[in-house]
Amino acid sequence: MKESYDLVRMYYQLYNSSGDKEYLRAAIEILNQIDENRAKYLVYRLSVELEDFKIARSVLQTLPKSYKDFIEAMSLDDDVLRFRRLVELLDANLDILDYYAILINIAIPLNRDDVVDRAIQTGIKNLIDDDREWLVEFSKLIDTFRQKFDGKMLEIIMDSDYNILHVEEHTLDTWNRMFASMNIYRAGETYKIYLPKQRDLYYAGITVLSIVSKIDSQEMLDALMQYIESISDGGSD
Repeated sequence: MKESYDLVRMYYQLYNSSGDKEYLRAAIEILNQIDENRAKYLVYRLSVELEDFKIARSVLQTLPKSYKDFIEAMSLDDDVLRFRRLVELLDANLDILDYYAILINIAIPLNRDDVVDRAIQTGIKNLIDDDREWLVEFSKLIDTFRQKFDGKMLEIIMDSDYNILHVEEHTLDTWNRMFASMNIYRAGETYKIYLPKQRDLYYAGITVLSIVSKIDSQEMLDALMQYIESISDGGSD
């Protein structure tokens, strides 16, 4: 079974790097052979990405209520209500990584450490194989930032061709705001990124950005790494 999910993950990575939706279809074909709710949910998610809403609606009907509640919560426009619904679903013990990753990334900028910790504990208990390992690694990164972060940030603005346009130092007051700011915000043809200024946290910051799937281009990741190396070599603290 693990081999099947690994193959699905490989096809999805190929889709992300190439944009070829045939990889998504290949992943769905594999998932359709797995009789698990987790696999059905992934079929739903990939079908939505393919904009094949007929299949998505059909698969949605076969999912357990907790899965449907998660999908419904994500469709809510009210941020407060969406967050409350997602927190309530912790008692449902969902076995899909998407749920825990989304809840954690919403809870962090809200300073809800209690929800972050509970989501990690619940996810580790309910997820399997690589998904559990992902969450364990993510929890270690969170602990790293909690212990070391002092608020000094570098704001990096890049254009759509991944050229560094501007770098400026900022100070943010908590590790929570740092995590919130580390999301990549797309405005027109630019990307804005915040990274920890301390050299020993550069790579952890890049890892977090990569893990939460906010970077949608290997070129962009490479450009960031190259720039970070250059300012590190130049004696940045």
